[in-house]
Amino acid sequence: MRQTGLGVVVVTYHSGAEAVDCAESVLAAAAAAGLAVRLVMVDNASGDDTLDRLRAWASGAAPYAPPPDLPFAPAPLPKPIALAEGGPDLVPETVGEAPVSLIRNPVNGGFAGGVNIGLAHLARFPEIEHFWVLNPDGVIPPSTLPALAARLEGAGRYGLLGGRVVYLERPDVIQIDGGTVNRKTGVTGNVNLGQSASASPPPDPAGMDFVTGASMVASRAFYEAVGPMREDYFLYYEEVDWAMRRGDLPILWCEGFVVYHRGGTAIGSPTTSRVASPFSLYFKHRARLRFMRRFGRGRLIAHAYTLAYAARLLLARRAPVHAMATLRGGLGLAPPAAVAARLGPEAMRIALGEGAAPGGPAQKKSLGRPARLLRLILSALDPRAWAHLVKIVNYYNYSHVAPLRAVRRGAGVSITPDVNFSNPERIEIGDGVSLGSRCMIWAGPAHGRIRIGRYALFGPEVIVTAAGYRFNDGAPVTKQAMDEADVEIGEDVWLGARVIVLPGARIGAGSVIGAGSVVRGEIPPMSVAVGSPARVVGRREIASP
Repeated sequence: MRQTGLGVVVVTYHSGAEAVDCAESVLAAAAAAGLAVRLVMVDNASGDDTLDRLRAWASGAAPYAPPPDLPFAPAPLPKPIALAEGGPDLVPETVGEAPVSLIRNPVNGGFAGGVNIGLAHLARFPEIEHFWVLNPDGVIPPSTLPALAARLEGAGRYGLLGGRVVYLERPDVIQIDGGTVNRKTGVTGNVNLGQSASASPPPDPAGMDFVTGASMVASRAFYEAVGPMREDYFLYYEEVDWAMRRGDLPILWCEGFVVYHRGGTAIGSPTTSRVASPFSLYFKHRARLRFMRRFGRGRLIAHAYTLAYAARLLLARRAPVHAMATLRGGLGLAPPAAVAARLGPEAMRIALGEGAAPGGPAQKKSLGRPARLLRLILSALDPRAWAHLVKIVNYYNYSHVAPLRAVRRGAGVSITPDVNFSNPERIEIGDGVSLGSRCMIWAGPAHGRIRIGRYALFGPEVIVTAAGYRFNDGAPVTKQAMDEADVEIGEDVWLGARVIVLPGARIGAGSVIGAGSVVRGEIPPMSVAVGSPARVVGRREIASP
């Protein structure tokens, strides 16, 4: 086998069948061409049978059958294949001559987190000079590896190298030959997207900003100079960010370096026949704005693009869930519940940036002024906000505005706007009374009256009720009859914060009731009472002039 100095990193997550196809195509192409490659597969804590499928494939326990839609005839690959398995600390001494390493990542660290583990593993092998990052839903024909090996032999000094990625379901249609990025919006573009693979000439790599992470080769010189991918993107834009940090190391392109891509099988990326999933949209727009904070030229236009894209999803595609995922990602907000449900707690911690990234500890996120303005606009346009406002206005009307007209009240009464009244026709309030914030004055529905004497002072959140449900006849409490009794609160009484006065209570003039007390029965005039139930603990003494 001729040495190529090539190592391949494939990150899997709930993609067992696709990963088996990918690994089979790479090793079969290498064996057919007589080329030595080292393959490392990093599983990002899949909760399905991905690992079992890979083990069964390598051992030969599950005979390999190529998918019927494969656009080429794969070369035969003898089994078993030596496979070394372990955690992220798997070392070359343990791997030995095994061509395949299977690394179990204990958490889902996202695309970059998995790639970085694979790169670090391959970097321990001094003979590896080229690191090929390949998506698990990509497969290669037998001609791809010889073309790549020949290009690498004369590559010289370079940073990243790309080739042609085509749609597996439409093999003559190009998905991407390379990538560009708009520095005002952060939107990426695919070179030759939708063009004929057989008719399109090779692109000029000088016009590219990045190489797609679906199939990207990095030189060891690049890896050692730039370091690993930033992991705080979690999904999308990691390769764009990586390429932006390459300095003067050029991007190269390899003719004949073809990958057939069955896109979006794990995370729902868009294809020629479907819109991206909410999961994909949330992380893509979140990553785009994160990229713009690092490399963009202002972010107002980028936020406007988020709004326009979400509006198109809502109006043209009739996809409100997708639109909301786009908005939340673009504004840096927490993901929708359906998106968060796909990630475990540890993956959520990493995805939302609460852990440490390769460049150092993560910083607490804060929204910039454009994002706050955009969030305000979106809130004003959200029909649910207006519906809730109507509910609030309706509640305020029937609990305060309308009943206040029916309350008999004297002169100089002070009532905060959030006091709640019930059955107001049986409520009497004397001159100079002051009712604090969020008090509730509830007379009985049939006959229970509440009388508040002159100059009484209520602290915040005081509750006075002249009726209470029965609870012992076997029916649900709210369906039982109510017991009612008049409540009398004398002149110059002071009720502290959160005092509760129960039906039938009588509080004598001049009394003071301590905060949080529950009053039932009778409190003599000029008393100081506290507790639940309230008990007299002293007398209010009026100093002589």
